[in-house]
Amino acid sequence: MQCATICEITTDRLNCTVCDKLIHTKTALTTHMKRHSGHKPFSCEMCPMKFFSRMEKIQHMVTHTKVRDHVCDLCGSGFTKSDSLIKHKIRVHEKLRPFPCTLCTLKFANSHQLQRHMRTHTGEKPYKCHYCDRAYSQSNDLVKHTKIHVGAHPYACDRCDESFRLLTELRQHYQVHVQAGDDPSRRTSCRSPVWPR
Repeated sequence: MQCATICEITTDRLNCTVCDKLIHTKTALTTHMKRHSGHKPFSCEMCPMKFFSRMEKIQHMVTHTKVRDHVCDLCGSGFTKSDSLIKHKIRVHEKLRPFPCTLCTLKFANSHQLQRHMRTHTGEKPYKCHYCDRAYSQSNDLVKHTKIHVGAHPYACDRCDESFRLLTELRQHYQVHVQAGDDPSRRTSCRSPVWPR
């Protein structure tokens, strides 16, 4: 695309002719125009999401590795933000559930949870795998499934050189170290009975 066809040049800014957004540089305009094309060349290796820019992908990747340092003192669940912890306490521990299902007796803390639950009644599976014909009713199930295709093992054991697709697999693996009486302050190898390093 030529600049003359996608923008109007004014004295100090560019105007996108598709949405009238004011853009201050030609580089920013080129990046902005990618949004109108619908082309998303940057794919997440851990889930099916795609992005217009490398920076958006980088920002998204943080969601897969965020530290959950806001911990519930009642159950130990971890959250990335304090407001998520507050919502959790209200929803889970105070049992505030103002959203009832019209098809059964269950009640939910928010409309999103109710919407997810309704799929158990309807059988709707809106989350489709980009690699095969599998589909899921819950997005987290699709994320777990996609890791099979991409070979991602983001959960690494801090006691040995093993890594896992799912956090539940890592937690199960830790039992190997607990049962073996491994010293948690030292790294071992699960493939060898000796203490390397």
